[in-house]
Amino acid sequence: MKASNKPTLSEKIRAIRATRGFSQGYIAKKLHITQQSYSLCEKMPEKMTVDRMRKVCAILDIKLCDLLYDYQ
Repeated sequence: MKASNKPTLSEKIRAIRATRGFSQGYIAKKLHITQQSYSLCEKMPEKMTVDRMRKVCAILDIKLCDLLYDYQ
């Protein structure tokens, strides 16, 4: 985590996915991409398109605004 103790966007996505019990492979399959491609999305979410991030949020059953809220 960063010095401010706020999780990074990458950490938030990973934590929510883990809480839901989803693997990277499961999310990747839902997105019709490889697990390796999804892993890069999780590592560098700022590189994701808005459409892909919206789809990830739908799979994780969260609102995009809730994911981005309080993100620095």
